[in-house]
Amino acid sequence: MSFVVTTDGGKAYFSSNKIENNNNGYDIYEIDLPKHVKPVTPMHYVKGKIVNKESNKLLAAHVEIFATDGRTKMPESLSDKRDGTFTAYLPMKGKCGIDARKKGYLFIPTISTLK
Repeated sequence: MSFVVTTDGGKAYFSSNKIENNNNGYDIYEIDLPKHVKPVTPMHYVKGKIVNKESNKLLAAHVEIFATDGRTKMPESLSDKRDGTFTAYLPMKGKCGIDARKKGYLFIPTISTLK
C-alpha cells in the first residue's frame, strides 16, 4: 500500500494484505535495502506548525526549506489547512533555513523541541 524509506536509507517499510493469506487486514513489513538502491544522501526530517501568534489560528501556508549555501534546491510544501502542520525532509549534512508565506502575514520563526 505504501513504501517508506528510513532517514538513513538502511531499511524500508511497506504495508500489504496480499503477502500472507489471512483475514487480519494489512500487515507492516520491514526490509533491508540493498546497497545499490539506497539513497545517496542520508536524510532527516523536521516537523512544524504554522500558527497565527495573535489569534492562535492554524494556517495553511507555503513552506520553503532552503540550503544556506544558495545552490542546493530543497522541496517545498504546504502546511495542512486543518492543523497547520508540515513535514520537510532534509539532507543530514549542510545548513538550512526556513521561510513560510501566506498573504497578509509576516513569518516569524519560533523554535521549540520535543522532549
